Amino acid sequence: MDLESIINTQREFFYTGVTKDVQFRKNSLEKLLESVLENEPAIYTAIRQDMGRPEQEAYMMEIGPVISALKYALKNVDAWARTEKVKTPKFLFPAKSTVIREPYGVALIISHWNYPFYLTLAPLIGAIAAGNCAILRTPKTSPYTSGAVVDLINSTFDHN
Repeated sequence: MDLESIINTQREFFYTGVTKDVQFRKNSLEKLLESVLENEPAIYTAIRQDMGRPEQEAYMMEIGPVISALKYALKNVDAWARTEKVKTPKFLFPAKSTVIREPYGVALIISHWNYPFYLTLAPLIGAIAAGNCAILRTPKTSPYTSGAVVDLINSTFDHN
């Protein structure tokens, strides 16, 4: 699939409006958390092959922070998506003001080589929590970790 068709597929999915639903976002984050936990051994192996990092360091610097970010997002996504009443300037009386948080659309996430797993999934978590779709570009210099991320995403999310 070429880049243009990937972008169009993601835009088409976004325009269905499914991602605006907070429960859909939470379900997506829960599925991603389950997949990360299930695939931890493969992720450790990939990070070790690319970076030479021992398992403890891979957990502390990449996998653990991703798990924490997923749990944090799951705990807070309801509050983040909530409509908020804000103060209205007096000169606009009797109007009322609210902040309505809306997703933008499709995010491009380009990750870096030095923490390839964390720097790919941390922005993805934010994109999903905000209701956006995402296109990931993993680093070519970390082929094993990039492959693990691709496998993780393909096994977690439906795609056409």
